[in-house]
Amino acid sequence: MEKEKTTAKGARSCFSIAGNRTWHLLPRLKAWGKVAVAVFAVGAIAASSYEFLNRSFFRVYEIDVQLEDGAEFSTIFPSIKESLDIRMRPFHGQFIWSVDLENILALVESDQRVKDAKVTRIYPDKIQIRLQPYTPVVNILDKKKPYLHPVARNGQVLPPVPVGEASDSPILRGEQFLADKNLRSQALALLHATPVTGSFSQKSISEISFDKKHGFELRLQPSGTIVWMGDEDFTHRASQVARVVDYLRNEDLTGRIIDARYGKKVVVKLRNAP
Repeated sequence: MEKEKTTAKGARSCFSIAGNRTWHLLPRLKAWGKVAVAVFAVGAIAASSYEFLNRSFFRVYEIDVQLEDGAEFSTIFPSIKESLDIRMRPFHGQFIWSVDLENILALVESDQRVKDAKVTRIYPDKIQIRLQPYTPVVNILDKKKPYLHPVARNGQVLPPVPVGEASDSPILRGEQFLADKNLRSQALALLHATPVTGSFSQKSISEISFDKKHGFELRLQPSGTIVWMGDEDFTHRASQVARVVDYLRNEDLTGRIIDARYGKKVVVKLRNAP
């Protein structure tokens, strides 16, 4: 009996030792479980974030084409923007850091209507294009098609635009202005020699043409008066014409032809005069 008691007691002791060990392991198991859950959660978040970033974030969503700050609005800008919006489509959806800004700048500057441009990468998903168009100062009339060829201040002929989209600028009438750069430059010099304001001004000139007999011929609006300017000394002659136009206006007279080719004098043929 004693041995049996000893054996039973020993069994109870062994059970007690095993139970204590199990209880000591539980906190560790719980800690390991928390670590495993945390690792799984971090992995899941990382995988989800990578998937999200890979699919949408940091991919080009918008390419914003606007006028450069301080640039004068040009009537040709809307058509430039429309054209660039189409040409920029291949860049949409690319990773923003992989987009070649030099390539975009080259595409923008290949448009002859663009004088200057700047391209900027804006994280996370935007490309910004700021540009300055050439400002048309005159338009060359194309007799073959219903288009006008805008001409920039430096004499560069820009791509043709429909008549309805052209700037409100004087018309250079004659295809010779398209072919002859020197003649075009002379016409611009004449225009720049004309006063900015007044009865005879750049805004009062509706058309400019040229022939060998009369030189440059101006048609004024709204009177329809024709002015013969010759082909030289434009500043002096423009000043003379301005004084004549002011005089006619003050006297309530309308000139049919004002001939300023002679330098020292200006000949005026009144409307209804022979």
